[in-house]
Amino acid sequence: MKEKSFVIVPLEESEAKRLAQVIANDTSRKILAILSEADASETEIANSLHLPISTTHYNMQALVRAGLVEIRGFRWSEKGNKIFKYGLAKKYVVIAPKGISVIKREIKNLLPVFALAVVGTFLIKFYMQRQTELLAITSPAKEAEALPAAASAAAAVAQPNYALWFFIGATFAIVAYLVIILISSRLKGGER
Repeated sequence: MKEKSFVIVPLEESEAKRLAQVIANDTSRKILAILSEADASETEIANSLHLPISTTHYNMQALVRAGLVEIRGFRWSEKGNKIFKYGLAKKYVVIAPKGISVIKREIKNLLPVFALAVVGTFLIKFYMQRQTELLAITSPAKEAEALPAAASAAAAVAQPNYALWFFIGATFAIVAYLVIILISSRLKGGER
């Protein structure tokens, strides 16, 4: 499963407050600076910052919950305990108004629909090309010779491009849906 490379945190959610508290903490920022250079265990970080292991553990847990740090692996200690290696999460964190997260979620939900519209466009285009080729093969040779080249070219141009119109219609429907979602989310936000 592919992990998200960015996280949008709406300002109204408690997650934004928790993230702000973690970033405001001096110890957490020092830990992030160490992890930006190399993955490390809690013990290595505590030794590097000359902190008690309990303080380091508390801050590491807060960083993991905030999604800024992730566990990269572990090894076994001599006493048989798991020692986790931590590293920076490769994510961009965006704190945004609530309406933007609604649009982002809807766009993410509509990506498969848009992909189906593109596939449908190519299928229609392929079908129309195939039908044109079959008509050219099945028409009598005398009728084909009777039509001047310019007239047959004009007839080909005069045929509507169904694939293009399908794609335009599908794209318009998706954009119209997103506009309706944006307007309704703003109206709901204004009622509070």
